[in-house]
Amino acid sequence: MMNMYHINGNQSWELFRYITANVKGNAIKLSIKNKKTETFDLSLRKSIIAINRDGKDILNKDSAEIAKRQPELSIEGLQKGTTFYYNHDKEAIKVQKGDIITYSIKVYNEGTLNGYVNEITDYIPAGLEYVEDSEINKQQGWGEVKEFDNNRYISTQIFKSEQEDEGKALKPLVVGENNEFTIDSKEVQIQLRVSDEAQVGKYLTNRAEITEYGYFDEMGKFVPAEAREADYYVDRDSKQRTILMKGLDLDNWYEQEVVNEENVIVNNNKKYYPGSEDDDDFETVSVEQQGVYTLKINKVDENKENLEGVTFETKRIDAQGNVIEDTDVTASVTTKKNEKGEIEDLTIVSKNVDEDNVNEVDEYQIVETQTAEGYYLLEEPLKVTVEKEQVDGSYKVKSFKLNDKEPDEQGTISIEVKLKDTDKTANVEAKIEGNSLTIIVENKGKIFDLSLRKFITKVNDNELENSREPQVDASKLASGESTTATYEHTKEPLLVSPK
Repeated sequence: MMNMYHINGNQSWELFRYITANVKGNAIKLSIKNKKTETFDLSLRKSIIAINRDGKDILNKDSAEIAKRQPELSIEGLQKGTTFYYNHDKEAIKVQKGDIITYSIKVYNEGTLNGYVNEITDYIPAGLEYVEDSEINKQQGWGEVKEFDNNRYISTQIFKSEQEDEGKALKPLVVGENNEFTIDSKEVQIQLRVSDEAQVGKYLTNRAEITEYGYFDEMGKFVPAEAREADYYVDRDSKQRTILMKGLDLDNWYEQEVVNEENVIVNNNKKYYPGSEDDDDFETVSVEQQGVYTLKINKVDENKENLEGVTFETKRIDAQGNVIEDTDVTASVTTKKNEKGEIEDLTIVSKNVDEDNVNEVDEYQIVETQTAEGYYLLEEPLKVTVEKEQVDGSYKVKSFKLNDKEPDEQGTISIEVKLKDTDKTANVEAKIEGNSLTIIVENKGKIFDLSLRKFITKVNDNELENSREPQVDASKLASGESTTATYEHTKEPLLVSPK
């Protein structure tokens, strides 16, 4: 820390950085440069802000869950050390295969110098995959997924161009009276998908860090965070590109840091989970065992051919028959031909079974609102009841019922349902295959069929003593045994007198 120089026979020392001693004869001259000590210090925090499943954000139903995962900054950490306490929940969120997770990565400026972020890197564990076609990922400037020592990672340099504009720098921390503070931050987001190969029950931890950052010195030169000065790194408490070199340990990080709380800092009854340094952070999800059940329906003619133009409306109901809003239910569907000219069964419900709903009984009401030309509408709605269970860690359907009737040994339920504007009924059959129930409404069409009978009613304007009008018996026609009714009336010749 002390350097000696010989200048024209005189001695000169530089003490530390800003104190210079000059010796001439018996005189020592000390020159002290008074310079304010500046601090460069950036930190990073990561949090989950959305989980998309089947087109809807499952976290939106619980805004408290989102709020508690966002960092709450406590200046107490800065007073006791070199970084804020970033208090936020790190409990693993349960996800399912196919879920798309949106992460927020924020960089904060804890120092007194303008800070610049050139690169942020996210490390992707097995079981998660980068969503290539995500608009968020495209907008955030993420590059290609790369590998290093069997670890996958991806980086963004979305803020690098800001070096050319001082106005876009991360502004220095401002601390006022009563420890009130203003801290500048920048955010980038990334979307990852839970892959089909994700292991059920496994914690999927991914970590992020600032891999390139720095500041401009008083000479206008950019000083990267990897530069050294007097054996100290530029950032006062962290170094760039460190967690990969130290070992990501993604398989054990969550249990070590959250389950066992090896490094947690409790402050004001809140918890701060540090990273390896304050410029890296982590988030974790766990893959839960899931099941899916489906309800399908179709209408067929007497030849078991699917009918086109039949519309069914489906509603989820409670025990009192009140409608429950449920996005897993397709409210209205109509049978139509596909590209191959085939009419497929209509899926009216596709619902996940998980620990949150496994103990609920789901009931659905199905109403036929439009039928094929020449056929009758169902007069009564159909009711489907679904009970679920968990067996050996798997979620599945325990039982299906149709209009409160249980299936037979072959997994089939058959009921008769009254048709509208006729005394006929339709046979409705429901067939169970695993977690799927398919309902087939069998309906004979309206038939055009006229018949004619001839008989004598009068002779010389005189009514006959015995009527010859046919007595109609349609029982065999209704049962399908015959295609015409029975018309019983005498055909014996009638004796008349000539005029």
